[in-house]
Amino acid sequence: MDYRSKSHRPATAEERERLGLQDGADVLAIQRAILADGATVAYSYDTVAGSVLPTKFDASELTGSVFAYLEQRTGLIAARAIAEVHAVESRSIGWGQDQDSKQLYVLLDQLHYDSRSRPFMRSRTYFVEGRFNFVVQRTR
Repeated sequence: MDYRSKSHRPATAEERERLGLQDGADVLAIQRAILADGATVAYSYDTVAGSVLPTKFDASELTGSVFAYLEQRTGLIAARAIAEVHAVESRSIGWGQDQDSKQLYVLLDQLHYDSRSRPFMRSRTYFVEGRFNFVVQRTR
């Protein structure tokens, strides 16, 4: 993970609706690049409900997996997620050296829920086309 930004701020109306937050609630907004063998394979824009963060939250401690951090610091485990998949073409998603060279992404837009079916995090991960493979297995 290469974290571009981590900012604690008031939730937008859309974030409050998606995450089931009250007026005045705050969120942690994260932008990060996901790397494989030193190459960026995805850009992730995550929003975490401030209510699930540790009481003395220090953004500098968040360096790897958001899920591992939450589980270790608060005991919160992501029990399930609902995902939508979309093809996206854009020059404004990425940053750094790949910003202009790759414009096609596969967006995995997920809402993550805890064991009590409460939403706590939205992840919009834009996978760079050609750098990541998905396999879907359907069974009956």
